[in-house]
Amino acid sequence: LKHLDSWAAPRKVPNPMMENPNGSAEVVPTPKGTVLLISPWNYPISLCLKPLVTVIAAGNCCVMKPSEVAPHSAAFIKRLVEEYLDPSAFRVVLGGVAETTALLREPYAHIVYTGNGDVARIIMKAASAHLTPCTLELGGKSPVIIDSDADIDLAARRVAFGKWGVNAGQTCIAPDYVLVHRKVQSAFIEGLKAKIAQFFPQGADQSKDFGRIINSRHVARIRRILAQSSGGQVVVGGESSINPDKCFVPPTVVLDPSLDDVVMREEIFGPVLPVVCVDSIDEALSIVDHVCPRPLALYMFTKSDKTQRRILDESLSGGVVINGCNFEQYANSSLPFGGIGTSGTGELHGEHGFNNLSHLRAVVRKSQSWPFNKIDLPPPPYTDDLYEKFIKLKYTGFFSPTQIKLAKIAGIGALLLTAGAIRSRL
Repeated sequence: LKHLDSWAAPRKVPNPMMENPNGSAEVVPTPKGTVLLISPWNYPISLCLKPLVTVIAAGNCCVMKPSEVAPHSAAFIKRLVEEYLDPSAFRVVLGGVAETTALLREPYAHIVYTGNGDVARIIMKAASAHLTPCTLELGGKSPVIIDSDADIDLAARRVAFGKWGVNAGQTCIAPDYVLVHRKVQSAFIEGLKAKIAQFFPQGADQSKDFGRIINSRHVARIRRILAQSSGGQVVVGGESSINPDKCFVPPTVVLDPSLDDVVMREEIFGPVLPVVCVDSIDEALSIVDHVCPRPLALYMFTKSDKTQRRILDESLSGGVVINGCNFEQYANSSLPFGGIGTSGTGELHGEHGFNNLSHLRAVVRKSQSWPFNKIDLPPPPYTDDLYEKFIKLKYTGFFSPTQIKLAKIAGIGALLLTAGAIRSRL
């Protein structure tokens, strides 16, 4: 609310005098219309209501489809919207695949979706029938690169928090796997073990602070990933500690799986963390490009400015956090939040989200006052001479490069003669 008036105000832009003398030009943010908002189950309240705030701020109406995987949260959102918002402008539709499919048959001004890539492809295909623009936040396998000069205790603490401290890894920007320099691999693994013990002193299964998996289907999915993994060594947790009845999967670390292992192919979206040893930043960057070249987030730990710049220059991701692994890029509303390629498209949050969900309308005002009302571009019939004059006026100028050079020399000569005359009088 503090910034909304300035975001929504017309934005003056430069006005070329040749095309529009004494006129003006501006960009006017305009509401798009009705937005379809399809929200996920992992943060079912915030990932529905926070984008809704941006939709409303941009002046749009909204149809919301909260995830059926979190039915109690979905019912709560429906009750809130019906109680506090105008039903002619805001509606909540409950249900699953059938209801979502029916919604996608309708035309919208914009679609906002948070979830996985498979469903995103279905949404984009449906949106293409109406040429509807989409904002997609999709996740992906977000890597952590830890160089040999990193503060290992700091890295272990922040990676452990990012993976296990919030929602048991069921976060789109949670670290999915770690690439750690071989020189510090042992210290990092021991650091992770120590942080898990510190975070959950009675054990993660007894801790009210360690999240549970959303449902038994996702417990089975994570168990399948661990059961099919054969190339690495489980050094923390593991499949044997899973309790399906309580939707509990323990903090788990898989050391040195092969790059073709299932834990390195699939987005885990749970408390399992593969840790791969590397011998150089070259190798780390090569692995990132092999596993998921366009992740939603990329994390790095290094004290070297040169290494930081190199990783930034030679990788591509939705966002980057240097010497951190939590939610800094998501929490800062001044930053655009979104993916690239398979991790998503479009931005949300703050002014970036407002612009994304607004139509930035170009408005030009031409003068009606004399003598400017007599000045317009010449109408047909056109001549070659007129065309040449236009090109010279707009782009090339009326003088050749040789003439310009001679004029500069003459100007310098005139300045020198003037300076000499002044000096002689003194």
